[in-house]
Amino acid sequence: MQSVCRLLLALSCVLGVASVLGVPAERQTPWRLEQGVAPAPLVRSRRQALPGSGMPCLTVSFLTDLKRRFEERIDPDTDGKATENEVRHYLSHFNPALSDMQVQRFITRRDLNGNGQIDFIPEYVLDIATPDMTAEAAEEWFSLEDRDHDGFVSRQELQTIAQLLGMSPQQAKIGVSSYYMSVDKDGDDRLSFDEYKELYGQ
Repeated sequence: MQSVCRLLLALSCVLGVASVLGVPAERQTPWRLEQGVAPAPLVRSRRQALPGSGMPCLTVSFLTDLKRRFEERIDPDTDGKATENEVRHYLSHFNPALSDMQVQRFITRRDLNGNGQIDFIPEYVLDIATPDMTAEAAEEWFSLEDRDHDGFVSRQELQTIAQLLGMSPQQAKIGVSSYYMSVDKDGDDRLSFDEYKELYGQ
């Protein structure tokens, strides 16, 4: 296991992203519908630290699960890279009325080597396994999950997205209720951006 951890960390250093991997594992991580059934605390529990480094590492089983999810959802030709068209198709599960700018911004925010694609390693792995608590991340996902563009993300929109991503109706209901709706301060079954951004500590 240590050799796998060291290999991943060495690769990240070569690509100039070791500082991203250095995010403390205990930091609150926003759960996204794309991460599947498990809320963020379960995802974090699968992360370990490389002994003596304080750097988080991912278990082989977690990386295997990420690879399967990447191929099933965003990389159907299994070449390890998500092209613009593949990303567009994937994001259409969240929002069927995507703009070209949304797709480009989504890729650019993750495209560390500038090849215009999202590579499985390190870009997809880092995006899923490390927290992005920025206001920019909150704005990005709010716009993707606001399917009808009314300025709110509703319980129904979130449950629809969850089911399009493969969750059962019951899993979608539980996940949305227990996580997203925890910040629905006025109880109207929808989130304004001010409410939504609290999921990101903003």
